[in-house]
Amino acid sequence: MKIIALYPIGNNEFDYLKLSLQSLVQVVDDIVVLIDYPFFHNKDKSILNLLQKYNAKVYFQTYDKKRKSTVDREYLFQLGRKHGGTHFICLDCDEVLSHNFITKSIKKLEKMKSGEKIKMRWLSAWKSPYYYREDKKSVWSNMWKDFIVCDDITQKYEFKSGYHEPRTIGNNNQIQYLNIDDGCVIHLQFVDWNSFHLKQIYYSIHDHLFKKEDVSLINRKYLYSFIDNFPKLKKIPYDWFQHLDQNDLDTVSKLDHSFFWKKKLLRLIKNYDVQNFKNLNIWNNNFIKLIYYKKVNKKPKISNIEKIKLYLYYVKSTIKNIFKKNIK
Repeated sequence: MKIIALYPIGNNEFDYLKLSLQSLVQVVDDIVVLIDYPFFHNKDKSILNLLQKYNAKVYFQTYDKKRKSTVDREYLFQLGRKHGGTHFICLDCDEVLSHNFITKSIKKLEKMKSGEKIKMRWLSAWKSPYYYREDKKSVWSNMWKDFIVCDDITQKYEFKSGYHEPRTIGNNNQIQYLNIDDGCVIHLQFVDWNSFHLKQIYYSIHDHLFKKEDVSLINRKYLYSFIDNFPKLKKIPYDWFQHLDQNDLDTVSKLDHSFFWKKKLLRLIKNYDVQNFKNLNIWNNNFIKLIYYKKVNKKPKISNIEKIKLYLYYVKSTIKNIFKKNIK
């Protein structure tokens, strides 16, 4: 058995990478990284120095490499296989593996069969690395993801569509669900709350412009990105973080990537009439609202029909989330 961690690196999530690497270094035999090509041209070498510290095998995705979104995950798996991996742990840069997995669950990997996967709770750290969202009414609660796979070399990566790709290679015919007390993955994306909002605005406009998705569909898809909905938060047990550097955790609390997403937004919309986006549910953000006002000389206003559609969807989905059965 050889356990390899697979990391795609792109955009600006690499600022969380130090914590993520700390969280699994006791578990894996090797680390394989595929870096998106814009990174190589726009960033300094500090991230490469960090990866070298952990003896990671680093690869760069070239301009001509076919890909579906940020990096070609199937190619990343092929690189992992090249280094002799039999079991793969698939984390993104802004995710950390809880310490209780190391103490309680690592032996589970030895018993996995070829093609079998482990799904773990995917906790949303909410505006702080020390609390996660735990309520039934939110799409950001009770989430699971297939973070671990025992490789079956006959299977390929099953990409469907959009930004939200499957994490592991192959089908999901053999699944173990890991109890949260035996390990989980903590997602730090929501700690930088302002940047998260701007990111979702970017995706909303992108989906409308390039994927030609219906405005109502986009508004429903990203609705819960823009509302707190009175979240119920739960403190993350200290034991789950004991393998992480406290100073690095505090640094993550102060991260602000909003400048990055503002630049991406400006590039995205510079050649378009902002009135094309007026019915998107994105105008609670002052940055994008000011752009609209400067170009049109009036405040953006979503049509009443779209407001009603979104409200009805909100009520329906909230009720559905409250009454759905949680996986234990």
